[in-house]
Amino acid sequence: MRPFPFNLTGPEFLWFFAVFGLCVALFPLVRRRMQEANSVDPLPRITDPIQIATLRGGYKESGADVGCHFG
Repeated sequence: MRPFPFNLTGPEFLWFFAVFGLCVALFPLVRRRMQEANSVDPLPRITDPIQIATLRGGYKESGADVGCHFG
């Protein structure tokens, strides 16, 4: 008889779903680390506050940001 997860009883059921849940939880972490290791061109760091404001809220937001910095 093949083990089918919904026919398991008691501790077998708990162990199966604990291992399955652990695999599901760890898969994205492992995949992200492998992608970072293989990443050739990472995203650039944006440190200019006006550029950040423009990306966040358009020209209206960047104008308000410029007004705060120079006003």
